Amino acid sequence: MHLLSHAACDHAPHGKSDGFVLVDHEYRVEAHLHDGLDVHEVNLLAFRTALRAISGWESKPVIIHMGAITGVSLTVRNRLSNYTHPTPVAVIGSTLMDEVIAAFFLRSPTRTKYFTSHEDALHWLTDTHPSPS
Repeated sequence: MHLLSHAACDHAPHGKSDGFVLVDHEYRVEAHLHDGLDVHEVNLLAFRTALRAISGWESKPVIIHMGAITGVSLTVRNRLSNYTHPTPVAVIGSTLMDEVIAAFFLRSPTRTKYFTSHEDALHWLTDTHPSPS
C-alpha cells in the first residue's frame, strides 16, 4: 500500500492542504476527502496530478470517501459531470449534502455508484471490476 498525501502548496488558502489523501492499494485507489473541504478547481487539478502519479491508475477502480464536504464550485461540478474515468468509481458518503454533491459525479459517463458503507462499495467494485488473478 502506498500513501500519497498532498501537502500545502503556495496557492492553497491559509496553508491548508489540497484537501485529500490518496491510498494506493494493489488493485484499487481510495481517496479520502478532508472534512470541511470546499472543492475548487485547484483541488481537482491537484487530485488529478496525484492520481496520475499512481502506477497503473488507469486500471484500478476508485473509492472516494466524501468526508464532510461543504461545497463544490460550479467549474468543478461541470468538470465532474463530464468526466469519464476508465474504471468504476464508488462514492461513499453519509449525509444528504454528500449525496447531493456526489450527484454531479453520478451524472458523468463514468460507471459510478453512491454508497453509505465501505463494505457495500467494495462488494460492488469487486463485482464490476474483479482483481486480476
